[in-house]
Amino acid sequence: MVQYDANDVMCSYWKLHRNDDTSFDRFRDAVFSYADEPGSQIDAIWWDIGGSPLGSSYPSKVQPPVVHPLLQQWLREGVDWVEELVSNTRRRKLEVFWNHRISEVECLPEGGLSKQPAPLKIEHPDWVVPASWWPQGMWNLAATGLREHKVAIL
Repeated sequence: MVQYDANDVMCSYWKLHRNDDTSFDRFRDAVFSYADEPGSQIDAIWWDIGGSPLGSSYPSKVQPPVVHPLLQQWLREGVDWVEELVSNTRRRKLEVFWNHRISEVECLPEGGLSKQPAPLKIEHPDWVVPASWWPQGMWNLAATGLREHKVAIL
């Protein structure tokens, strides 16, 4: 089983290929290259895609889209990359899981970590609990409003 943080891979891919062919097909071929190698013993991929405080990396009615140039390009082209990654995993006869991080930390659209809290944490400070290792705090799942928000996302 491989756990794959697709958002980080997409950001890295963009940095390497922004002046190149950035089609989803090329990205797909690159992202599956390790699983497609002869003799691969991978039988499942756990796509770590959901839960980003940046917004949604797939078409959503609850969250705004992640503001990343490559993801925006694919969305304009009608590519739902979550659906594509899931269906391409299944096409390879691999078991597929989609992970929604329930308490993600603040990442930047271009990759890396933000020093600022997510706008939702500023808007709803009661949805946050302090964390010694993360200055912006983590989501307080005891907060009713946050639980409702997380369920709506799912």
